[in-house]
Amino acid sequence: TEIYTLSLHDALPILMIRRLTGGRWGDVIRPDLERSAATIPLLVILMIPLFVAIPSLFPWAQGATGIKPDVLHVYLNTPLFIVRSLMALAGWSVLAVALPRLAGRRGQLLAAVGLAFHCLVIGPIGFDWFLSLAAPFGSSSFGASVAITQLVAALAWTVTRVPAPDGDPVVGDLGGLLLAFLLGI
Repeated sequence: TEIYTLSLHDALPILMIRRLTGGRWGDVIRPDLERSAATIPLLVILMIPLFVAIPSLFPWAQGATGIKPDVLHVYLNTPLFIVRSLMALAGWSVLAVALPRLAGRRGQLLAAVGLAFHCLVIGPIGFDWFLSLAAPFGSSSFGASVAITQLVAALAWTVTRVPAPDGDPVVGDLGGLLLAFLLGI
């Protein structure tokens, strides 16, 4: 079998968008996206080394200077970092496993709830996994940047694998969608 390298949960938002909007473009790329999203539950296991290495990876775990003490106490602490990470991975795992198995309105409802969950979680997770490496840097729009970058990465990766011939209108649809995502960056 082939190894799929699409990172983390990049495929999942596209799957949810496709479930809500339909379209032939989604039918063509769905198999690759579903295979990629199916690996999300494995990330829980792969996060264990990260959790062990928190003190050496994240400056806030050693009381980095420049971070307000109340932020360190209330938000940037190892137990809450792990809880937030596991909650996000658990939610994404449930979505990745359940979404391909539900059809019709139930699948659309799950996709809608899943996109809302993703929008709520991606900001704090983006801050935790990326921005907190360069503490005390902060950005209120970083979560949106991470989400849009995920969409671009997933669609760009998948478009390179489209089995449609060059003259097929689905190629133009995917190109237009990728351009729209790129304009969001």
